[in-house]
Amino acid sequence: MFTSKLANRVSAAVIFSMLSFLTQAEDPTILSGYNVKFSPRIDFSAMHTDNVLKAENEVSDTIANIMLSGNLNLSKKGQTIDSNFGFKTTEHLEVESEEIDDFFGGVSLLHNFSESFLVKVGLRYDDTTIARDAIVEGDADGRTDITTISQSIESSYKTGKQQYKLALKRDEIDTLDTETSSIAVNKDDEDRTETDLILKGNYMLNNIFQPSFTLSFSEIDYEDQIDDFGLERSSNVVEFLVGGSLKLGSGVDISGEIGHYYRDYNGISFENIEAAIGNGSISMKINDNLSAYGAFSRSFAELNIDASPGLFIDNYSSGFSYRATDKLSFDGSFSKEITKFELLDIKLKDFIKKVGCTYEFDQHYNAGLHYVDSRRVTNSSIAQPFKENAVTLDFAVAF
Repeated sequence: MFTSKLANRVSAAVIFSMLSFLTQAEDPTILSGYNVKFSPRIDFSAMHTDNVLKAENEVSDTIANIMLSGNLNLSKKGQTIDSNFGFKTTEHLEVESEEIDDFFGGVSLLHNFSESFLVKVGLRYDDTTIARDAIVEGDADGRTDITTISQSIESSYKTGKQQYKLALKRDEIDTLDTETSSIAVNKDDEDRTETDLILKGNYMLNNIFQPSFTLSFSEIDYEDQIDDFGLERSSNVVEFLVGGSLKLGSGVDISGEIGHYYRDYNGISFENIEAAIGNGSISMKINDNLSAYGAFSRSFAELNIDASPGLFIDNYSSGFSYRATDKLSFDGSFSKEITKFELLDIKLKDFIKKVGCTYEFDQHYNAGLHYVDSRRVTNSSIAQPFKENAVTLDFAVAF
């Protein structure tokens, strides 16, 4: 049964929708030389799952989500100011849980100094709640509230067939662990500042092949400078990837990167991490209505638990999309994700199958129905296996 709190949120969404209609115009408004366009959006979804906690035993729940968001765009020749903001609330109707409210907002300024050189500056705020996926026993019903303030500046330069991008990004991450377990098993949720410097380049060799490279340097400064072993710590990461994109005819696109990953744990008792990483994808447009894709990626993720600095993740995925009519479309996907804890003999295998359909009533309204089958197997007694079936009905209004 819907609670009064959820009913109030639904009412707010209806009022937001009515106001959005009143504030919309057929043509963008002109303000101080800028073309101004405001695009609000409402998303509602209801999901029923037979394992909301993703634990070994089934735990049924019905979950309702409402998200109100908007995009404000101001543009004129050579310059664009773009902002987006929103609020999302989640209500558990059958399982008691703490209130989950998410907020986000951001603004960016894009300025073209010339046809070859542009600069983009951005600022973003995210307050999100991460639901645990039960990697280890006792962690299934935990929640972590993460607040992130991101600042970025990016420049792009194009000369002839060459293009280069240089970006500097700084994330200030503040976490509030609200696990019900008295012992915090995961220590990845720690206050920290991450600074990334990324250089990308590509060369338009011809209309078929475009080689590229990515070089990045990252520095992670933890608020708690002492690790579990009493050592001062920081973490530096260097990644170098080379790859490219290949276009075969009008319907097949192939892209990928492969390279080296190096992580230096300064002062930490863990060994430094070196590994080959990369990603690749292929997309095929079979005809005007049917398309398919396949993808692979290998990456490293930090997880500061005792005796292990992190884990490697190999992800294999494939899927399709089919437009049956102008309004009705179908989609499906299958993914296999293998997670291996570095320095620990723990391996997780996640299998996820999705299938669904979307119906677009008109340019403003669409609805979807999706089914997801998930399961996890593991070779460790302390990891958490699970099986889950979930059905989601979603409805969106965009202006």
